[in-house]
Formats: sequence, structure tokens, C-alpha cells
Amino acid sequence: MIVPGLFVYVVFKRKLLILLKNKHLYIGFAIFLVCACGYFFLREIYNPGYLKEIWESDFSGRYLTTLFDHKQSFWFYFGNLFDHRFIIWVFFVPFGIYFGLKNRDVRVKNLTIFSSIITLTYFLFISFAQTKLPWYVLPIYPFLAILAGTCVYHIFSVLKEKEKLKYKSLPYIVAGLIFITPYTLMILSLKAKFPHYDYETCHYLRTIAQGKIEKDDFIILYDGTFFHGEFYINLLQEQGKNITRKKLEDIKAGQVVLISQDKMKKYLEENYEYFTLEEYDEFGLYEIVNEK
Repeated sequence: MIVPGLFVYVVFKRKLLILLKNKHLYIGFAIFLVCACGYFFLREIYNPGYLKEIWESDFSGRYLTTLFDHKQSFWFYFGNLFDHRFIIWVFFVPFGIYFGLKNRDVRVKNLTIFSSIITLTYFLFISFAQTKLPWYVLPIYPFLAILAGTCVYHIFSVLKEKEKLKYKSLPYIVAGLIFITPYTLMILSLKAKFPHYDYETCHYLRTIAQGKIEKDDFIILYDGTFFHGEFYINLLQEQGKNITRKKLEDIKAGQVVLISQDKMKKYLEENYEYFTLEEYDEFGLYEIVNEK
């Protein structure tokens, strides 16, 4: 997805004709096609319909339509920078671009231009996509870090040139002010509670599949997509176990349900009498007695 940015940079530097005349471009592209097409061809042989699925899910479908309710505004990724993902450092980026373009070192200037173009084109590319997830923006952080680092580099270069500083400790004070806030946030985040994404639930299902726990008849109640658990559900069903996923309105008295979401547990408490069979940090197994 950084290819558009690379193309823009090559055009900006007036190197497109030189690039097109370079034989290594075509050799590299040919190697890429052989490896990529060979992989997809083999997958289609072993898994018929793979090409259709990958096109609809990962290419046209994911970009042109919203999959699995992952719809966000155009400014979703930009807002994340100010929310928590690049907080503090994001304010250094525009100054880094300015100081980088003004730098006398051609290498620093070219690196600033390259990082700026890649960042802008990548942001635009993923922001126009209809399916948005937080980790889609991760490839751009190294380039943002370069731009922010250019600003920090300029600050210390200015301080270094001031050999007759009245306060010799000033550079260290500046360094402390720059780094204390983001690192404080990092330390505090270690104590924060993040979504568990049902890792413990999936581990429990895997343990059953491995035969380490004897369980073969319960229903999983889960609201939303549960791809990480569907794999184990299918595996357990292939092993002959009656472990399924159902909707709330389909459960009946006498059934055992596995619940890992707070809203599902609240619904159970408000509408059913039940026994707690097993309860862990992230999920529990409950036997439905009857409706209230």
C-alpha cells in the first residue's frame, strides 16, 4: 500500500524515466509475480474457491465495502494519532517536516520528503477504504517516527551549536521534557485493562480439542464476529462433540452455555435462573434452569 507513495516520490524526484529503463525493476517484478502467482495458484488447487474468497474479502471487498461492521469515519486513523497511538509525538511531526526541508544536509532533506510523501499517500489510501481497523495504520509509524525524530534532532543541533550556554544543563532539561510525558503514558498503560479478545475462551476450547478436558455438550453465546473461536468450534464438531454457537433466543432450559461477554452475562442474569458450573476470569459455564 506504500506503492502509490513510492511512485509519487519517484515522479517528484524526476527519476521515473531512469527507473523504467532499469532492468532490475523488471527482474524484481518478474520474481515477485512468479512467487505471488505461484502461491495463489497452488492455494486454488488445494482450496478451490480461494481466489474468489481472497478477492472478495481482502481486496475489492475489504476496500470498497464495509466488512464485519468495521465502519469508521474518514478521519478515523488521523484521530487515533491524537487519541493514544502517537500522542505527544504527533505534535513534533509538522515541525520535523519544516526543519527537515530547511536542513542543509541533502540526505536529511530527501528523507523528510520521502517520509512525508509516504505518510500522506498511505493515510489517504487507507482512509478512503470502507473497512477500517486500528492496526491497518501500523506500517506508517516508522515514517512518522522519522519525521518526529527530525524535529528532536534539530532541537539538539541548535543546543549543541550554543557552546556558550549560560545553563549547561539545558540540553538535559529539554531531553527530559521531551521524553518524560510519552514514557509516563507508557508506564501507566501497563496498568490499564484492555479488551481480552477471548484468548482464555479459545484456549479453553483448544484444551478440550486436545482431550485434556472432558467437555462435549454446551452452547457458546457470543454477540458479534467470533472468527478466532469458530476455528475451534468447527474442529470440535469434527471430533463429534456437540459444541455449537447459538443466538440468545434459541437457548432453552437444561442447556449449558459458555459466556464471555458482560452484556450476555447480564442478559442471562435478568432473564434466566441458572447454576454456575465453572467460572474463570474471562468466561463462565452456566446451566439454564428456566426462564424468570
